[in-house]
Amino acid sequence: MRVRSFASLPLWVLTYHIYSFFMNSFPKWSPFTAFAITTDLLNYVKIHDHLLSYDLGNNGIFVGGHLTQLGDRSDIVANKELTLAIIANAGAALTTINAGEAFMGSGAFDSNSTNFGNMWAGFANFLDQVNFACARMTLEEYGCTFAALDVQIISHCNVAQSFIRVDS
Repeated sequence: MRVRSFASLPLWVLTYHIYSFFMNSFPKWSPFTAFAITTDLLNYVKIHDHLLSYDLGNNGIFVGGHLTQLGDRSDIVANKELTLAIIANAGAALTTINAGEAFMGSGAFDSNSTNFGNMWAGFANFLDQVNFACARMTLEEYGCTFAALDVQIISHCNVAQSFIRVDS
């Protein structure tokens, strides 16, 4: 079928139950760094619901973009569940990591440390520990279910804990 304009392309594609949406859901892969460089994690999650509102049929194909895997509805659901799990794990890490110990461990209060007096070093150490705890919890739960999750997880946890501290 010949596509006459860009406006008709989505209709033609949906007729064949193929849907493409780049930079949000990545079939069988972890999202790229920092949830695909999102600046709004709440809407990042909501976009999954938008994608799930389309009828892909029983044999529908989802093209998540930039990667080698085609997906289906289950991949969109799995990616949303992963995102929500990372947010939950970041929240758990924020409540279990001791900020005082993290600050003390940074050298900010040690006169022999190059970080002496540097409160940002203490805060950075706290956030690093939160990110590592979030990553550990997520990898224990998901393992290698999503390709490259082990590579991207620290950046995802950083976005999630920032979202919790600032936006929610």
